[in-house]
Amino acid sequence: MSSVQQAPAPAAERRTGALPNLLIIGAAKAGTTSLHRYLDLHPQIFMSRRKELKFFIREDWRDRVDRYRANFPTDLPVRGESSPAYSMDPWWPGVPERASEVVPDAKLIYMVRDPVDRVVPQYVEMIHGHQEHRPLEEALADYSSPSNRIVMPSRYAYQLERWLDHFPKEQILVVDQRELLVSRAPTLRRVFSFLGVDPAFETPEFERTHNERGRKMRANRFGLWLNERGQLVRARELSRKLFPDPIRNRLKHVVARPIPALQLDPGLRRELEDYLREDAERLRAYTGQAFEHWSV
Repeated sequence: MSSVQQAPAPAAERRTGALPNLLIIGAAKAGTTSLHRYLDLHPQIFMSRRKELKFFIREDWRDRVDRYRANFPTDLPVRGESSPAYSMDPWWPGVPERASEVVPDAKLIYMVRDPVDRVVPQYVEMIHGHQEHRPLEEALADYSSPSNRIVMPSRYAYQLERWLDHFPKEQILVVDQRELLVSRAPTLRRVFSFLGVDPAFETPEFERTHNERGRKMRANRFGLWLNERGQLVRARELSRKLFPDPIRNRLKHVVARPIPALQLDPGLRRELEDYLREDAERLRAYTGQAFEHWSV
């Protein structure tokens, strides 16, 4: 391991917590959970214990800066959080402006993947969270509208341009999820170098792939009833302590039902490819990356 020495944060920051100097800004369903956990393994990096703080989408963000700071009680040189909601304009607008006011020197990492392949996982996540109730084709009927909350996060160049209005190019790194999957070690070295920490750090934990869950489930009426009373999370935690995984998996069906596996209709997929192609080309021009495996 090479020896990269950086000065610790001032004592006052160690006592009260420090503002982050790293934001993983998205995209949703593009590997942000894995990257968050890999970065947290590095001895010079502290990642927030709760992954998605979503601080900059809050209307009362100015009143909560001290609470935000409290999520980073560390003297490590890099302090980060990961909130894919930060690249969901215009669903949550104004995020780059707010971030530039609070953490103007922060480095930004933007995870991307095939923009068409990303759409279905986004829809499933919204079904899981009861943010979407319509069939897939109906939810995508207005795919070209800026108000479509499923497709707009796949317009990576558009989202990135919102950030480039407030942060210099040198503070932004775009990483393709595929590279993190198939070329993990060199990709992490590139990320570590960007962050100014020891790029040679390695651990066997880098071999793990995170957030590879089975089929997503959607809470049924009983699950929603428990959740409204603040009991669903408590029941999950209790089941982890009391029951082995096979029994726990059966108990899940008492409070939720599996979301069926979904695929885009071929005709709709071609329409989305045509719609997202120009944005993908702008991203290629900006990054110099080919994204050869993408469908657009």
